[in-house]
Amino acid sequence: MQIRSEVPISSLTTFQNEGTVREVVSVDTLADLRSFLETHRVFSILGKGSNTLINPETSIPTFLQISPQWLPPEVRPGNRLLAGAGCTVHQVMKACATAGLTGLEFAAGVPASIGGMVAMNFGCYGRDVSQVVTRVQVVTFSGEDLWLAPEELGFGYRHSRVQTEPWIVVAAEFQLESADMDTVKATQARFVADRLAKQPLRARTFGSTFKNPPNQYAGALIESIGFKGKPVGAVGFSAQHANFLENLGGGTFDAALHLIETVQAQVWATHQVVLETEVKLVR
Repeated sequence: MQIRSEVPISSLTTFQNEGTVREVVSVDTLADLRSFLETHRVFSILGKGSNTLINPETSIPTFLQISPQWLPPEVRPGNRLLAGAGCTVHQVMKACATAGLTGLEFAAGVPASIGGMVAMNFGCYGRDVSQVVTRVQVVTFSGEDLWLAPEELGFGYRHSRVQTEPWIVVAAEFQLESADMDTVKATQARFVADRLAKQPLRARTFGSTFKNPPNQYAGALIESIGFKGKPVGAVGFSAQHANFLENLGGGTFDAALHLIETVQAQVWATHQVVLETEVKLVR
């Protein structure tokens, strides 16, 4: 177990806003996690922070991370891949390419962890996690260790029961298909290139700010009210993709939240459409 105090938010999230959090605890064994749960009652679970905006004034005293060392990607019989929640997408892509396994390439290039992808049912290019995951290992806040089937996880658009239940994702298994190694690498590279062309992945951003409303695109709605590529102080929605909010340098939680709420209000006033946040706001 690793415990860090007064940790800069810039080292915890891809948005890298200013400020610190009081404590970050990283665990890499079930025993460590159970020990943590015995002594901590109030905490927030944090992956790679690529879908998270943290308020440095939050009342949450501790952030919990599952270490990538908990369970590195492991290929199982039957073209299944098992990976710990703390593993990065990059680690999993390397394992898939080495083993010649296809089915997860839609996530290539996303700076996320496996636990976060499962919790939010990450999806893109017409695919999502629920279509390839076979079982998920969770630990309850009381320390119980469970393996859950997909039908028990209540997957929906950018949603799973992990978001509302007292569960901590610690591992997930995916059913993939055998493929030529070079083909897998080429497919991954194609998805990465497409993302780089369409999304500001090298910027300080937490990815999509809003979920897409039914039959509409959040980015198009943001562009329609004039916020695409328009800096508002130290933050602004990207000129490359209007649904990506960027920290332009010195961005704060308050500045980002104010712009998010301003856009929500203006989209409602103009289109009578509710924009629901996709980014996790830790207030």
